[in-house]
Amino acid sequence: MRDRIVVPVDCNGEWVESNNRYIWRWKSKELAATIAMIVHRDIAYDDFANKIITCCKLNCELEDIVITYLHSCGEKHKTAPFKINDQLSLSTYLEDEPRGVLKIYMVERLVENHNLCDDQQVLNDECGRMNMNIPNEEREGQHILSPEVRNRLPIIGEVADSHAQDDGTGFCKDMSFKNKQELDIALKIACVKKDFRLKKVINSCSVYCVKCEHLECKWWLRAVKVENSDRFYIKKYEKMHTCGSEHLTSHNPHATAKVIGAYFKDRYPEGKGPSTKDLKNSIRIELGCKVSYWKVWMGSEIAKSLVRGTHEHGYGVIDAYSHMLRTSNPGSKTALKIDENGRFKYFFVAYGAWILGFIQMRKVIAVDGTFLRSKYGGVLLSAVAQDAENHIFPVAFCVVDSECDASYRYFFEQLRSFVLDTPELCIISDRHQSIRKMVSIVFPLAHYGCCMRHLGENIRNNFHNASVVYHFYKAAKAYNIDVFSDHFNRIRDLVPQAVTHLERVGFHRWSRAFFPENRYNIMTTNIAESVNSMFLDEREYPITALFDAINRRFAEKFHERRMKFINAPTIFVPSIEKDIAKNINLGNKLLVHQTANYKYIVTGQDEVATVDLLDKSCTCKVFDIDKIPCPHAMAALRCQYGDDYGRRIYDYSSSYYNVEVYLIAYVEEIKPVPSEETWKVPIEILERKISSPFVEPGKVGRRSSKRHKEIGESFSTKKNKCSLCKRIGHKRTTCSERNVA
Repeated sequence: MRDRIVVPVDCNGEWVESNNRYIWRWKSKELAATIAMIVHRDIAYDDFANKIITCCKLNCELEDIVITYLHSCGEKHKTAPFKINDQLSLSTYLEDEPRGVLKIYMVERLVENHNLCDDQQVLNDECGRMNMNIPNEEREGQHILSPEVRNRLPIIGEVADSHAQDDGTGFCKDMSFKNKQELDIALKIACVKKDFRLKKVINSCSVYCVKCEHLECKWWLRAVKVENSDRFYIKKYEKMHTCGSEHLTSHNPHATAKVIGAYFKDRYPEGKGPSTKDLKNSIRIELGCKVSYWKVWMGSEIAKSLVRGTHEHGYGVIDAYSHMLRTSNPGSKTALKIDENGRFKYFFVAYGAWILGFIQMRKVIAVDGTFLRSKYGGVLLSAVAQDAENHIFPVAFCVVDSECDASYRYFFEQLRSFVLDTPELCIISDRHQSIRKMVSIVFPLAHYGCCMRHLGENIRNNFHNASVVYHFYKAAKAYNIDVFSDHFNRIRDLVPQAVTHLERVGFHRWSRAFFPENRYNIMTTNIAESVNSMFLDEREYPITALFDAINRRFAEKFHERRMKFINAPTIFVPSIEKDIAKNINLGNKLLVHQTANYKYIVTGQDEVATVDLLDKSCTCKVFDIDKIPCPHAMAALRCQYGDDYGRRIYDYSSSYYNVEVYLIAYVEEIKPVPSEETWKVPIEILERKISSPFVEPGKVGRRSSKRHKEIGESFSTKKNKCSLCKRIGHKRTTCSERNVA
């Protein structure tokens, strides 16, 4: 059986009865023609009728035509023509063999508004009823109107349309839409704004016809699909509503969550967006309708999914997203891992601009993780460095299921593909056991350090002594062992148990003076935790939208920093130039004694230091660790080079602080991942199906969106003062200095 069949069609005629038989008669010989139309055997009735209108070039609507044919038995038995008016009758015709020629004729539509004669008759009838109670002497001459009054009276048809209102859509004939859904949403939004009701007359795959719910209203619209496309364009359109307000209710049925989401989707470009309460107020003000809280919440969720996609879709296209990220940003490193059931496990990203820029950074990396707030949970791991201006420099991000040995091992293994394992490398964290363990396995030559702040808050929580915490921070930040010992001995005198705890952790983990290599001024993981706060709202995004937000944020930062220093007037970045100026000022007050070639003893301010310019070292250790001349070295340089020592300062400083090196770190542009509609992905990636990660059943109820305070955070609360005596510990009403009458 063939899928496509040929259907003959005659139009521009009518059926006439002659000698008890039905004969098709053409309206004119010039219009007499039979058209061959090819259709699919399974075609829908609406599509079939619309194709007839198109092929026969009829200027009418679907409901204006009557499709008939005369069966072969009708010629013998004098039966009336068969009508095709639904899917069943169409299927019967298409299966019939032999198939008769279709005869198409049009019927006149009933005009919705009355003509002038009918309206005049109604008016006369009304006048007759009104005159029944009028005395005879007052009726004389009442139907005689002066010409001036008669000219001021409106025509009856005009009276019917005097209250017509525009539908507020801004539509016009031949206007096109991306698809039928876009047209439907736009109409419903207009209905909510203008408080009208629509009724769908035809809603097929190729025709969309709607009219006003009020029977006597003239408003209607008909749109048809463009061939070989999803676009719809308006073919017929009457934009004026002539209905009244008696059909209105307090709730508009068109104000669905889907319509609310489509209308407010532009409110969610970045960040968290408006709250449900704010959105409900906006609906009342802008759309003028009343909706429930939960419908507004569902509308906000739909709006977010329209802008960012759903979580399930994000995991499903993550492999293709990874491919497009590498295509748009050459040199980038991405890695995706799925479990044996095809479910998402890990996703690692390091942009090419980050990889090249990290070469110019000090080799100190802070690692931290933050929980994602989506329904699938997970953790976002981050590795960041710090540039010469103490700005955050991203190294890599990775989404994992949880913070454990397996996830951190995967993260560090991907990181090692472009971060060299050398003794110069230092990795700092918040003393997470998995981080410390995996650093020793994946980066055996690197040095692990713990965050000074986390350890200090741990001491505060365990020993409840602010003085111990103060001396701990001083000891941790000390450049040399002598200063360290002074503060550490004070801790020993105050709380001996704290000394035992710190010794168990190991001085080389938290003390700058005892650290095997150089961690510069990076003593905490604040740079990594600052990244977590940068994406506080984005943590509830789908995974692809989350990485798009990371892309946008750091692309802006790279551009800002590149533009800021592209015409810098100094050799070093401003923060280092400021430190150099400070050290020069202090060095001018010191006394210098040369003991050997390039070796000096510097005295002053109750301190004696030995400087070796060849080794770029000083006994105070500031020169050794910060990699810029300390005040003692500044005094030695002045003695060594005289008036030329100003230029020599930069030769004795690290190249990490050079503006040119800084610009090289930010020279590469971070390009966005193209929109999904433009992706060109290999077929093997498209065929790879990835499911959302498995989520173990947890507690009933909504997930907590607030972060739990870490150890010691509750102790740093503000203490209120008495407004009378300005002392802490009491308030005005209990102050002893208050005069009570």
